[in-house]
Amino acid sequence: MYALFWKSEKEEVCINKMSANRLFSRGKTCLLLKKYNEALTDFNNLLELEPNNTFALRLRGETYLRLEKNNEEGKLI
Repeated sequence: MYALFWKSEKEEVCINKMSANRLFSRGKTCLLLKKYNEALTDFNNLLELEPNNTFALRLRGETYLRLEKNNEEGKLI
């Protein structure tokens, strides 16, 4: 019984780590493609899994800055 629980817990950690890596990669890609809302969604979801991920925090901040700049440029046109 305990071995089954331990295996399940280890698998969950592995799945969460894979999910975190995918969210980070997809978020970076969306940021580069100027899909800022999608990037924010990925970085926010990643930070739910890993709240202290400094890379995700930095890129989320950068995304907010670019989104704000993009919105300001749209108002000038």
